[in-house]
Amino acid sequence: MKKNLLELIRYGLVGALATLVDWAVLYVGTEYLFAPLNENAVYPAHVLSFLSGLIVNFILSNLFVFTADSQRGKGNNFKAFFLFAVIGVIGLGLTELGAWATDRLYGSATVVMTIGTFEIKVYLVAKVIMTIIVLFWNYLARKFLIYDRKDHK
Repeated sequence: MKKNLLELIRYGLVGALATLVDWAVLYVGTEYLFAPLNENAVYPAHVLSFLSGLIVNFILSNLFVFTADSQRGKGNNFKAFFLFAVIGVIGLGLTELGAWATDRLYGSATVVMTIGTFEIKVYLVAKVIMTIIVLFWNYLARKFLIYDRKDHK
């Protein structure tokens, strides 16, 4: 139990760093790179930010998270990266679903909402909520389908 908790904490830290990369790329992509697409800029920006976060997460997960003797090496091959990416793509689908729902709920994902005296674009609020959901999906799926599988090498 303690081993799994420490692993989850390490995954959370790695995930936090990958998420910072993801969010930074999302912001730059939405506000600058894909800005000519107006309210649709958030969709390609999500894809680019996802890919950036995925690569950071894959490398750091293999180096710092899944380090038990039984897990070492299971993530260092093409098959594992492919499965890691598929799990991530499902997470991306969940994130895009959140962006789509936000867009439908507010009329545009780039609408500004006010929380107290603080103004924030709703796509960022949706991103925070979906990040929490996807964090648990990614950790559990990757742990059990890649790193803790008995028949996977």
